[in-house]
Amino acid sequence: MQNLDAGKQTRNRCRMQHEVAIYIAQHCSVCAHAQEIAALIRREFPAIMVRMVDVAAAGELLPESVFATPTYLLDGRRWFLGNPSPSDVMETLSKLE
Repeated sequence: MQNLDAGKQTRNRCRMQHEVAIYIAQHCSVCAHAQEIAALIRREFPAIMVRMVDVAAAGELLPESVFATPTYLLDGRRWFLGNPSPSDVMETLSKLE
C-alpha cells in the first residue's frame, strides 16, 4: 500500500499549477481591460494563478519578453502582446486542464 501512496504523491508533485502574469502600466489606456481579462480567467479557470504586475512598481526584474503593456505571459512565455479576446482566453486555457 505504501508504494501506491508514494506514486500518487509523485504524480501530484509533477502537476504544474499554471500561471498567467499580466504586465500593465498606469499610463496604458488599454490596460484597464486587462483587469477584465484577469477576472475572466479567475472565474472560468480558478486553478490557474493570475498575477497582475505593474511594470513601474515591480519589485522584480522584468522578463525580456515584456517590452510593452499589456503583456500576458503563460507559464513564463509570452502569450499575448496586447489584450486577448475572451474567445482566445477560453480556447487556450481550456486546453491546459
